[in-house]
Amino acid sequence: MPIIRGFATDVDTGEAISNARVDIKNDESYRTSTDDEGKFEIEVLAGEYTVDLRSKVYRSVDVDVTVEEGEEAECKLESEKKRRYR
Repeated sequence: MPIIRGFATDVDTGEAISNARVDIKNDESYRTSTDDEGKFEIEVLAGEYTVDLRSKVYRSVDVDVTVEEGEEAECKLESEKKRRYR
């Protein structure tokens, strides 16, 4: 099964964004969270997706990804802290 693998980092510091929700926009059946190192993995069907990062501390980020049958796609999500957390 195709897989979208990726990681989420703070755009200013390069630090991992842990415990953030990662899902496929408009399809809540594909959902996971980043681990302590900011990494995540979602098994999907082949196709085009918008990967969405959400966090209480960081701004939301969307990245478009295409994954082919039997392949893996890598996705890098970079975000900045919301103003009140700076």
